[in-house]
Amino acid sequence: MRWLRWLARRLTYPGILGGSALAIAVLSARMPIVVAMGVVNVAAGIAILAAEKTLPYRRIWQGSRGDVRTDLGYLAMTGVTLLLAGTPLTAAFTAAARWLESRGGGTLWPHTWPPLLQLLLALLVYELGSYSFHRLCHHTRLWRLHSIHHSVERLHGLNAIRAHPFDLLLAVATTSGPLLLLGVDERLFAQVTVISTVNMWLQHANADLRTGWLDWIFVTPNIHRWHHSTAMHEQQRNLGANLVFWDVVFGTRLAPPERAPPEEVGTGHHRPFPDNFVGQLLAPFRPALWS
Repeated sequence: MRWLRWLARRLTYPGILGGSALAIAVLSARMPIVVAMGVVNVAAGIAILAAEKTLPYRRIWQGSRGDVRTDLGYLAMTGVTLLLAGTPLTAAFTAAARWLESRGGGTLWPHTWPPLLQLLLALLVYELGSYSFHRLCHHTRLWRLHSIHHSVERLHGLNAIRAHPFDLLLAVATTSGPLLLLGVDERLFAQVTVISTVNMWLQHANADLRTGWLDWIFVTPNIHRWHHSTAMHEQQRNLGANLVFWDVVFGTRLAPPERAPPEEVGTGHHRPFPDNFVGQLLAPFRPALWS
């Protein structure tokens, strides 16, 4: 059985991420896109939970610390936020794209390119927006919002969605917004969204996934764990969402081979940070917490 675990550690990450990308490409052509995205996301989530159960990275991260209830609150809030505010936001970007298309005599997106090249370009555009906004979050007062994501004291797939609603909406605007303005079609947009969602869950998963050379292409769990360090100089590295491309370009990739990512994760804040859902939503607006 040791060979089976050896194989599982090396195939789980590319299998789940690659399988999700292939599945959404196929299913989005055969059923409503929203349904296809839901099917792929649920299947990927179940696979990641199974990987965390059978291939734990740190056993000390397995037990709940009362954080599951908080993360479930964020899961519900994320759905409500995207429905009530995210939907009108994406509709506004789409309308702006149509206006630009009517003024410019055509779409700005290269629809005639081969599908794989379009997907790569879309990921790079998405990544540039994500990297830029993420870097601002770690170097400006936006940290007050973004610190909520770093408030976790252990890493597991579910806490990937721990984000303040304002942080979430700004992230949507800076990642999905440029793609919609450029006029990508809805199937390509769905593919990028699913890849980003699944990789976000994977990079937070408490699963021992051996990714090797993929660490130079994707933001894998081995890369992202450094970003959740309590040390500020490590938190400000590995800022990409899916690809490490912009981290390499701007010199912010961190993956020292001589040591493992830190076991202790969190905000590194000098004051006790709220650990409950409501307290965290209010935290960015409490001056005493940041003085």
